[in-house]
Amino acid sequence: GGVTEITSTSNRGSQRRVTRPSFSQDGQRIWYFDDQPTPGQERGQRTPAKTVLFSIKVDGTDRKEHVKLRYAQDAVVSPDETHVAFTEQHNAYVMKLPALGAPVEFDPSSAAVSFTQLTKDGGEWVTWSADGEYLSWGFGPKVYRSARTDLTLGAKAEARDSGDHGVHIAAVTLNNDGQFAVGDDIYDL
Repeated sequence: GGVTEITSTSNRGSQRRVTRPSFSQDGQRIWYFDDQPTPGQERGQRTPAKTVLFSIKVDGTDRKEHVKLRYAQDAVVSPDETHVAFTEQHNAYVMKLPALGAPVEFDPSSAAVSFTQLTKDGGEWVTWSADGEYLSWGFGPKVYRSARTDLTLGAKAEARDSGDHGVHIAAVTLNNDGQFAVGDDIYDL
């Protein structure tokens, strides 16, 4: 009885998700993800730490690294432990879970493992159905679902939408005459 601490994870900061641990198929291991700090980089610098998918025995021993993901927010292993779904740069992906050995470094532009990019305009909170036959994710107010049998794993990600060049910020000032200025241009309200 009682509560037993198995492992702990790092504080990923206010802009990164906390891990969602799950049991292995046989109940002997726990899957979870955590950050791998970049050597020489201080907290708050622009390049986020890699996200590493780990498993650990339920007694807290035998921690293994499986996949290192470049900019992933989260990672969820399928119930049959053959695939891992994750979000990276606000898009959803699924890839084959590599066999144990040296951890695989995943980069969608040069991946050495089979994967597919599920979204190109946004996808968050990936999750598997209890039987592992479906993968779902959300984007904005919508939730999407795909049958695992409909997923085709390849080896290259689609290019992101090149029409989005970020957010442009302009200084807007208001005057006492009910006008506002954007740069040198003045407009009436």
